[in-house]
Amino acid sequence: MVGSSSPLRAYEESFREEEVPLFVHAAPGGPVGGELLQRVTADIADQEFLRAYQQGIRESDNFCETQIARGNYGNGETHETIARKFAALDLDSIKDPMALLKDNSIRPFDLTSDNGMLKNFLHHAVECSAVMNFALYIGSNEGITPLADALPFGNLLGAKYRRAIGALNPRENPRFGELSFAIFDEVVPAEAIGALSFKEVVNYRKTSENEREAFLEHVLHLESQLRGIPIDEDYPSTVSRFVTEEVAPAAREYRNKMRKVYETLFGSVVKSVTTTAAGAGIVQVFADLSWANLLKIAAVGGAALVKHGVDAAIEARAVKRETALAYLINL
Repeated sequence: MVGSSSPLRAYEESFREEEVPLFVHAAPGGPVGGELLQRVTADIADQEFLRAYQQGIRESDNFCETQIARGNYGNGETHETIARKFAALDLDSIKDPMALLKDNSIRPFDLTSDNGMLKNFLHHAVECSAVMNFALYIGSNEGITPLADALPFGNLLGAKYRRAIGALNPRENPRFGELSFAIFDEVVPAEAIGALSFKEVVNYRKTSENEREAFLEHVLHLESQLRGIPIDEDYPSTVSRFVTEEVAPAAREYRNKMRKVYETLFGSVVKSVTTTAAGAGIVQVFADLSWANLLKIAAVGGAALVKHGVDAAIEARAVKRETALAYLINL
């Protein structure tokens, strides 16, 4: 929603009353300058940032809608034709982005020449960078961790993170971030993310601070094992192999342990409750083993449910402590 005319402005206060920390800020006025200009300049000089922006234009209708205003641009050009042309641009031909932006020999809004399209593309990328960096500035002042709810913004944030880490330690971490993204893709099914509401994501982050920190420490530990790889080696393939050999087995082991915990819980509760009630109907309640159905029999076997439920919760916490992947798998 960064840089958008958001309908959420009308509901800002009610969101916060429901413990979702939503804040709407007006954009800063005047020309971009100072530290904000430095950050925007760094983004535009970063080919990875520009490629992530172009990929967002190419693959996400929602992202494209926020970046290119609807309208008639003359000579038969519309927001849709401009988006297609932006998606097809050869970004390798941009040698000095800021120089191209300042080149007065290229008319503003020139949509007929290759350089004109490149300059227009950079104008849009600059605006996106400015609103993102302003949002990050507000977030740092308010103590908010960035959360990108649209994939293109997540990719743009990823480009910024990798550039920042590379600047801190370029020799040891030439491609920081690929491992954490690869782990996420391996462990978390896409449909799990798609099923979450925005409020659920916010609440999940609020309640999983320790688990997230453990996961990040785990990633840093794994990253340290990759530092000896020469920069010219096929790094993505190495990351893929690392995830297959190190991460996937740990995820399977965690899932198997958790499955055993809950199978034991369900089996114990069924045994206790059916002994108490001695009714075939009670067994039928457990057909899908859902918590909703478990609670229906609390009046009959409440003591058993509480006892075994507490035992299982304690065992489940112990299993979660054994793997930093619990943060992702729990999604």
